[in-house]
Formats: sequence, C-alpha cells, structure tokens
Amino acid sequence: MYYYSARYYAPPTFISRDPLFEKYPSISPYTYCANNPLKFVDPTGEKVDVSLFDTKKTPKDANLVKYGNKIPTVRNSFQVLARGNSLYMRNVQNGEKVTGEAGQINSAERFNQAFSNNAEWQNGKNTKGFNVILYSCNTGRGQNSLASKISDAYENINVIAPTRQVHISNDGTTGVYGTNSDGSKNTTDPGYWIVYQKGVAVEAYDATWQPGSSTEGHRVDLKNIPESHYKGNTDSKNYISIDKKTD
Repeated sequence: MYYYSARYYAPPTFISRDPLFEKYPSISPYTYCANNPLKFVDPTGEKVDVSLFDTKKTPKDANLVKYGNKIPTVRNSFQVLARGNSLYMRNVQNGEKVTGEAGQINSAERFNQAFSNNAEWQNGKNTKGFNVILYSCNTGRGQNSLASKISDAYENINVIAPTRQVHISNDGTTGVYGTNSDGSKNTTDPGYWIVYQKGVAVEAYDATWQPGSSTEGHRVDLKNIPESHYKGNTDSKNYISIDKKTD
C-alpha cells in the first residue's frame, strides 16, 4: 500500500475513501479525480480543482497549475483556475486550448457547458449559498464581466472574482494586482475581489485577501474603490502569473 497524504492506494485502486466524498455524491468515493485525471488534479486527495491551462504546449502553464494546486480548499465552493480577462475566461480541454468560439467562456451558458460533466458545479449551481471562485484575471471587472453574468443566471449562488491579474506564490497564496512589464506584480496597482449576487456587486475585499479565509481587515466599501472595478469594462488584458518574489 502507498499513502498519498489523505488516503491509501493499493494499485490499481484506492482502498480508502476520498475525505471529501460527501461533496461529490454522484461519484464513487474510491475514484481519483472523478475518473478524469486528464482534466482534474488532486495532489493531496482533498479537493478536485479545475485548471484550464495549456500544459501541453505552454511550459509556464504547468508551473501555474503546480502552484495553483496549493490554493486552499474552500468549502461549498467550485474553484476554477484559468487564464482570463474582463471579457471571457479561456477554455482548455485535456491540456490544450479549445479553438473557435467555444474557446472563450464568455457567458453563463458557456460556463455551464464547459463544466457539464463536473459534479460539484452541477450539484451546486442551484444551491443557495454555493460559491464559484474564479482565479482568473479580470473576470470580476464590471457588471458585464463573466462573474456578473454567471451570478445573474444562477441567482442562488455567489460568484467571487478578481478585478486585476492573479499572482500565485509557490505556497498557493494569491494576490490581485496589476502587472509590470516583466510579469511581476505591480503593488502600486492593487485590485479587488468582488462578490457578485444576481449580477450585481455586493461586496469587495482587498488585493491580499485569500478566498475562504477570514474577511476581517480585508473588507472594502464599494464606494471607496474606483467604479471601473465593478461597473463597466475597461481592461481586457490576459494575465495570470507566478509571484517571482517567492518563486
């Protein structure tokens, strides 16, 4: 037997249950990555993350996935790690970018289509209080953003997304800031995490807040931040980067 952090593996099967099996009632607790390891990653046996990165052709994306896998699990939440901008999130299947219109997840309908086989999303999308967390740059920027559109279509859920680029440290902590020309985070250009409900921004948290952690000291009044962060769309840059200071 082999011990993989959270459960025992006796090739070719796991002989103990996934510790979060109750979150996925339609999936056998003895499977790995919902029987789809090409799409999902589960390095500790404690979560199923969706990472939409072009790992077959873009080596840098493989590092982003590795660090993104360390982002803490948030209960009752569907967490998505992907490249994005204020207009759409990039779609990737089996490690390769999807071409054509389907490659741009720019509406609630396309978001639902992209995760049509994901049990966590399908079970949670109509559940009151369920969260969608988008670790995808600029996807929370404005009332026409992807985050706003998803929350408008699924009125029982909260959608949490950033208004600037997402920077990931090698320990899984994140920051939401603008980006310098060398790809490092620009601390003079902080962004925010915006919480959308029914298509409208209802709460905001500062650049250093980690979704799922305490909001004490991080809550920001929407009236005190530039309206461009939660109304309209003013930026469509496509970034997500590794925090070079801790790489």
